[in-house]
Amino acid sequence: DIIGSDRSHAPGNIKFRQYFKQNFNDLSDVVTFHGFVDDKTLDRFYNNADLFVVPSVYESFGLIYVEAMMYGLPSIATKGGGIPEVITDGVDGFTTDINSSEQITARVMEFTNNKALLTNMGIAARESFECKFDYLIMSRNTEILYKATSVGYHS
Repeated sequence: DIIGSDRSHAPGNIKFRQYFKQNFNDLSDVVTFHGFVDDKTLDRFYNNADLFVVPSVYESFGLIYVEAMMYGLPSIATKGGGIPEVITDGVDGFTTDINSSEQITARVMEFTNNKALLTNMGIAARESFECKFDYLIMSRNTEILYKATSVGYHS
């Protein structure tokens, strides 16, 4: 399932959905484009997923990976931008080189062939969320940062 915008940098300056259908039509029975969905529908997708794969070229922070962790999903992502700050490679997911479909495929197959790895990384993903990204922890850390910045500013 592909959820969200299909805008991309597909060859020929076309939408990814169109590019996909032109080049991978034989996969149309297993890949579905849903576009944007409401929060309730998105919640269902997260709850029914086993793995979260988003090979973004760049994410400033990677909130979508935090959301996946909240649902106990290991992620496969690229090393672009702030993603490595969210995903600990080999612990709660895997990071790959940008634009490396080979590495992404290898990691998907690794999860497919090793259900224990999928389960263990899913547990680790949820633990990462609870230890680093829970809203109480995030708000407390933000407050600490503001106080530290304020002290430095007033000195």
